[in-house]
Amino acid sequence: MIQPSLERGYLLLAALLRYPSGSLTREELEEHSRQLAERLTLLSGLNAPEFFDRRLFSGLLDTLEEEGWLWREGSHLCFDKALAAAQLRGRVLFDPGLRHRLRQIARQ
Repeated sequence: MIQPSLERGYLLLAALLRYPSGSLTREELEEHSRQLAERLTLLSGLNAPEFFDRRLFSGLLDTLEEEGWLWREGSHLCFDKALAAAQLRGRVLFDPGLRHRLRQIARQ
């Protein structure tokens, strides 16, 4: 039941961590993450439009900011190495095949 939320979070972090800290605005990251999630659902053959609802990515970003994982400098999102380390630790929550698909999609 919680797997879709975890997958969205992993996808959002994969999208964010492709770029240096301070490179993306919140809106750019939300849109980029939404597009990647849409691609994942198409490639997986899922009919789950709720998976790529932009509001869900916005909520994840709110939580990351509230918890201190992300902060803003001007209009850009910033993070440190702790976020990348947390993402690596979280990988074990996913089936290796799904992890591979998520990484492939995030690289595109």
